[in-house]
Order: sequence, then C-alpha cells, then structure tokens
Amino acid sequence: MSSISHTNIMALEDFKLSWIGRETNLLLTLFIRLRISLQAIEEVH
Repeated sequence: MSSISHTNIMALEDFKLSWIGRETNLLLTLFIRLRISLQAIEEVH
C-alpha cells in the first residue's frame, strides 16, 4: 500500500516539475520576444 502511494507522490512531483519547466520556458520565450521587439522599436526610432 505504501509503495503505491509513494509511486503516486513521485509521479505527482515529476508532473509538477515538468509543468514548472514548461511554464518557465514559456515565460523565457515571451521575455526574449519582448526584448527583440523593444530593440526593433528602438532601432526604428
């Protein structure tokens, strides 16, 4: 019984870590795009 719950907890931790990683990648991508957009705007001005 305890081994099953332990496996579930580990799976939940892996899921949380992968979700956090995906969110972080998304934020980084948005941030980089924003920086590139700002640089492009500055070059136009």
